Amino acid sequence: ADYHSFSEAESLIKQGANVNWRSDLWSNSDLHGRTAFICACANGHTSTVEFMLSSINYINLNLIDKRRTFSGFHYAFQNGF
Repeated sequence: ADYHSFSEAESLIKQGANVNWRSDLWSNSDLHGRTAFICACANGHTSTVEFMLSSINYINLNLIDKRRTFSGFHYAFQNGF
C-alpha cells in the first residue's frame, strides 16, 4: 500500500494478507509501525483504501502508527485525500 500498485495490493488482500499487520522493527524502518491501511491512506491510494473497506471483514481502523500516533484517517485528512 505504500509503494506498490493497486493490482498488487488487491492480489495480496485476496490471498489473505493481514492488513492489520505492522512491523515491530519500526525504529529501523520507514514504515514506523504503519499498517497497510495506514500506508494506503497516507499516500492517497484511494482505490486501495476503497477496496480494503469494501472487501475485508475486519480492518482495525483504530490502529495508529508508532511515530506520529496517527490513524489512516488522520493521514488521509491531513493530506487532503
